[in-house]
Amino acid sequence: MHGVLSDELEELRRAAVAAAASCAAGTNGPPTEPVRAAYAALGTAGLLTDPDPVARLAAVVVLEVFGGAAAGAMLAVDQPGPACGALDAIPDAGLVARLRAAAARGEVIGVAVVEEPGDLVAWVPGTSVPAALVQLAPGVLTVAEAPALEATPAPAGAAEASGGVEVRVAGPRYRLEVDTFPARSVARLWVAALAVGVGAAALDYAVAYGRERVVFGQPVLAHQANAHDVAAVWARLDAARVAVRSAVTPWAMTQAYLEAMPAVLDAADWGVQLLGGHGYVDDHPAQRWYREAHLLRLLVGGADMAVDDLSDRVADECAASTDELAGWELGA
Repeated sequence: MHGVLSDELEELRRAAVAAAASCAAGTNGPPTEPVRAAYAALGTAGLLTDPDPVARLAAVVVLEVFGGAAAGAMLAVDQPGPACGALDAIPDAGLVARLRAAAARGEVIGVAVVEEPGDLVAWVPGTSVPAALVQLAPGVLTVAEAPALEATPAPAGAAEASGGVEVRVAGPRYRLEVDTFPARSVARLWVAALAVGVGAAALDYAVAYGRERVVFGQPVLAHQANAHDVAAVWARLDAARVAVRSAVTPWAMTQAYLEAMPAVLDAADWGVQLLGGHGYVDDHPAQRWYREAHLLRLLVGGADMAVDDLSDRVADECAASTDELAGWELGA
């Protein structure tokens, strides 16, 4: 599942597939450092805010591939990844230079979407504290560098299952009142691209299994109910991938995120169900994609904050349209 791409982007996609495969190590995903090297060699890190739509699409395509291969590792590898929209909004050139230099050295930069700038943040990639934490509360962008951060083990839940910690800003911070919706939208596009890769990997693996696994004298996918299910899941995931790849504006990025996450969760869930009991054991990667899909949906504020962002703007959009129509009537 990869849709129609230009020759250049298709070549890039194939290179990404080869790079991701080269660092694979078992069904629980490749280790972080080989993924970091393979991903960096492709040169698409941080391109989600590039004004060139082809460059942005290239970043999305590569994120999809590495999402399917190593979504967990990518949470630590692609830095400043989801934070690139926030970094572009910071007017302090010295601070931005320090953050980008830290990212180039392989140090972790965290990004979080929170209700208030001082909220606790569950940090997923390992137990080390990020070099810097970028918080995107509505209307407020806050950046705190490593000495200002404190971390404690996360409570029971998805973050703890992934070796997470809770990070609190406990020292000096850079605070800027600005419209953070564009930066949050870039972070959502980053998550959605990884998630589409997870869903596609889960679906591709399940289909291959369903063609070979024989039940009641027929392959699993020869049974009509299963075949109809895979067609419906594939259609939703394909539509989500098109939305993610074509998103340009902050509105479209958030809308693509809202379309992608349910489709990915369906694909991951269906991938486990088709394998039956095998879907829950480490002998097959279906259980990893299922966990990764549910973990990704918790990032950047989840669907609730995304809907809140759009709802805050629906009234403005409707008011602008009404004013425009009123202008036409007055002109007539």
